Amino acid sequence: MKGRPQKGGLSLKITTMKLKYLPAFLCLFTYLNCNGQTWKFDFGSGKVKKGYIKIDDKNDFSNQSGYGFDFSTKPQSVKFGKDPIKGDACTSDKGFYFSVNVPEGDYRVKVLLGNGEKDSKTTVRGESRRLFYDNVYTGKGEFKEIVFTTNVRYSSIDSTEKV
Repeated sequence: MKGRPQKGGLSLKITTMKLKYLPAFLCLFTYLNCNGQTWKFDFGSGKVKKGYIKIDDKNDFSNQSGYGFDFSTKPQSVKFGKDPIKGDACTSDKGFYFSVNVPEGDYRVKVLLGNGEKDSKTTVRGESRRLFYDNVYTGKGEFKEIVFTTNVRYSSIDSTEKV
């Protein structure tokens, strides 16, 4: 597949808000599943869980990898524990985009939100615009798994025509 996700892949915009002047943490893992194909991403600077793809602040989107932080947004990778999933994260007090170049289809997306050390509020959008979750609050040490389904369609009919 050629092109960036905004031309037909899946882009998630993650926005965190500061609470009590503490940085918000989010998006510890993302799980995408479509037609039997699965992508598992482990976000943060800690040890990666077996079977997952490590994502840290160095993972800018590229056509070669097919995934990464997109639209010149870059969160910070942090580590705050030993657990491969709940002990690290990517965070920012501004919104950031994580994109995956995927085939057309319906995708079930799971995202784990939270932090072992701080409160946070997180908003998740897909397809660069569609609101899935707004201001999800997680207290210190609390984690919430959110799940949603999104559809990916390409605008190209063939190599010369677009919808």
